[in-house]
Amino acid sequence: MAVMLLTISASVLVLFNMVNILTATYFALNLPLILLEMLLAVWLIAKGFDQAVKDSVIK
Repeated sequence: MAVMLLTISASVLVLFNMVNILTATYFALNLPLILLEMLLAVWLIAKGFDQAVKDSVIK
């Protein structure tokens, strides 16, 4: 929930020209979302290579 609020607030700040996109403030507000997206990608890749999961889906 906090990640969404930070990302939405960053977008609102850009919308009203209070910060530019290529600033440390914008990056810092979006950093938690970036980390969650990367973690999700790693988790999905790891799950994709789990043979037990593949066998259960194929059956």
